[in-house]
Amino acid sequence: MVLGVILVFGSIVMIGATVQPIASLISAAVIMFSVWGLRLAAKADPRMRHKYFRSIKYKAVYRAHSRPYREGR
Repeated sequence: MVLGVILVFGSIVMIGATVQPIASLISAAVIMFSVWGLRLAAKADPRMRHKYFRSIKYKAVYRAHSRPYREGR
């Protein structure tokens, strides 16, 4: 995620530096705050990645229904 943020907003920095200097400053600020926020989230729950992949794996098994006698479409 961090690499994706840096790649996207880093390219905006490079493109924006030639067009408008303010775009590069805003993108640099977004990169710093994104990395900071993602690091806080990673420190809060380092095993969140495993929980996410497990929930993706279970989505096919446990389908969400409003009630047990609902008819499928």
